[in-house]
This record gives sequence, structure tokens and C-alpha cells, in this order.
Amino acid sequence: MAASCSGDGRQLREPGTGGATPRPVPESTTSIDVFADVEPGTFALRSPAAGPGDLLPFRHARAGSNTAPELHWRWVPVEAVELALVMVDITANDFVHWVIAGIDPTSVTLFEALVPPGAVQAINDFGELGWGGPAPPIGDDAHSYVFTLFALRELSGLTGGEVGSDVIARLEASAVGAAELITFYRQAAVIDP
Repeated sequence: MAASCSGDGRQLREPGTGGATPRPVPESTTSIDVFADVEPGTFALRSPAAGPGDLLPFRHARAGSNTAPELHWRWVPVEAVELALVMVDITANDFVHWVIAGIDPTSVTLFEALVPPGAVQAINDFGELGWGGPAPPIGDDAHSYVFTLFALRELSGLTGGEVGSDVIARLEASAVGAAELITFYRQAAVIDP
């Protein structure tokens, strides 16, 4: 069963896998309902690591373990044939920290530090493949990190190793929907894990 989205004629997938039997929430996730603030039927992206407006934990920063956080999403538009995720630092002129594409549109989770089967990653603005955690200069106010999950109407065609900043506009142009999560990070003067 699908629900309408604000009367615009598009259909949304049910939470989980788009009408198929929903996948169970993995054992590794928090028991907190990360979607408690989301209206049912709204394409949404959340993380048990940091809610909207929260600070990302140190372990996700470059100076920490430099691991991508666990992410969850719900209500993917049914037109989506692929999902792609981008994370940029909008405080630093959209510095690209992560681009990952080829994500199954029926999936509901990206586990911490893991790339799902079939997914590919681009080169971030550090010049590295995959995730590059927050690394704002010491003394800066908190930087704003925007995770955007694009529901793509056609396959991205990314094969891995492309320059992330070169493909984001193509992902945006192919999107039938996008879900955002805005988090923050500030580098302490003394790094203390």
C-alpha cells in the first residue's frame, strides 16, 4: 500500500522495503526511534549517531576513527531505481566529504563504516576514495555537515573512483526525491577521544 505525497501525484514506498516485507532493524542499531520527529510518509534520513542539529561524535572525524556514521531512511519514492548519498561541509564552500552511489532503493540502512554490496564510492575533496570525516580548523565555530540521500529515477552509471564534486549535479538532476540530515562538528583545541 502506498501513500500520496502532499498531493503532488508521486507515490512513496512504505517504511522499509517499498511494499515488500520490511527488513528487521539490525541488532547494531540504537533502540531510540530516530524517526520520531518525522511525519509518516515523508522521505527522511536519520542517524543514531547524531540527530538533526546534533554534533557528530569524534569517532566519525578524520582525527578520530574516520568512520562513516550509520544512517537510516524511510519512505523512499517508488520511482527510485537507485539511491546515492552525498555529505558536504556547507560551511567550507560545499567541501565534499563523501559520495556513494549504487545503493539498493529497497534498503533502509547503511551500517557504520561499511559499503553495501553493489555500491560504489567517489573521490572526496581530500583526494581519497570514500568517506573523509569532518576536519574543520581548530578554533572554527562548528561546521555544518549536510547528508543528502537522493532517490534516483535512473541508474547513476557511476563505476567508482569518479571525482565526487564532478558528479553531484548529475545526481541532483536525476533525483525524484531527496532527504537531508544536517549535523555539526567542531574540532576541539585538544583532541581527546
